[in-house]
Amino acid sequence: MTSSAHSGQTVFTKQAQRELTDALNTLHSGLSHFAKTLANEAQILKKNDPDALIQIAQDKSQQMDALEQANHTLSHWLTPGEITPLSDLIVSERFDSLPKSLQQQLHQADELARACHHQNLKNGMSIQALNNVNTGLINTLVGQSSESQTYDPSGQKASHQRTSSALGKA
Repeated sequence: MTSSAHSGQTVFTKQAQRELTDALNTLHSGLSHFAKTLANEAQILKKNDPDALIQIAQDKSQQMDALEQANHTLSHWLTPGEITPLSDLIVSERFDSLPKSLQQQLHQADELARACHHQNLKNGMSIQALNNVNTGLINTLVGQSSESQTYDPSGQKASHQRTSSALGKA
């Protein structure tokens, strides 16, 4: 067994600590790389380059696979039998048994993951907005009625049905 209970608290063996350290290093470097990819995606969105967006989406998918594997390793040690988000690993029963340096690395990885999540949401909203604009423009050009999404005073989505009108009619 690579970890043992000692006085009610888990004690990680040197091997377990090495595996945790390797997983945290992989996670941190992967998240740093993912953050750069997301920043690149944001720039590509501003340039409206669909081919580059397709490549970025593929890159993100591959990066997520590596991040997921590192998270599985951490979950194996800190919450056996469960795959757990980083924020939950930090509050797991075994977290306090980790050496302080590993605790700090896990906190840093969690902060970086939150920053990536926020940037990914922003990029996703930009992609959705571009899609909505393109769909509305295409529907207008072909004379189809479309439903527009706006927000009411309380911030809730409100749909408005536009009637079909052809461009160029007086």
